[in-house]
Amino acid sequence: MVEMTEETQAPSRVDYRYGQILRTIGAYLNLLQARYVTIAEIDQGFTWHCYPRANLTKSQSGMVTFEDLPKFQEAVRQMGKSRQGLLRRSKIEISRQALRRHPICPAGYEEMFRTIGQKLDEQRAQQILLVERGDSLIANYRLMAPNYIAFNPNRFDQIVAYSHQLEFQRPQISTLIGAARSFRHSNYFH
Repeated sequence: MVEMTEETQAPSRVDYRYGQILRTIGAYLNLLQARYVTIAEIDQGFTWHCYPRANLTKSQSGMVTFEDLPKFQEAVRQMGKSRQGLLRRSKIEISRQALRRHPICPAGYEEMFRTIGQKLDEQRAQQILLVERGDSLIANYRLMAPNYIAFNPNRFDQIVAYSHQLEFQRPQISTLIGAARSFRHSNYFH
């Protein structure tokens, strides 16, 4: 039996940023030309559900564990380069017209989820749930109690995680993406 040491432990959520994880999932969803996406963080990683090519009669779901995330990122990167599916069955063409007509993310899921992921990282969000509705994206997440409450023994019974919900419309998403793009490659932005 192999003991898990500090060097051999499996990756966890704290090893990654939401911007990084959601960008990869978004790139994969772009390749599927997905619509009506739901992404949820679970204990082992992330799960998603979508309708490829907006075909509401055929849904697709998937999961990526934190342990498999580097392999998934590389597979998506290779798919984007070769424009072929994971199983190399058929070529996938991303319709730029379909992306521009998308009601909430004309830049595609990759860019939208990268930007929203960065916003969630800034707020130190946990346990995220992203749900695409017809014309908006709902982001549910939790924030842990502030340290002054968490470390106060008199307030131990009050320790709770605060639940937040944000709704993004297309204009807000476009503004967020524009602001995030302007900060990229800056020494003060990570």
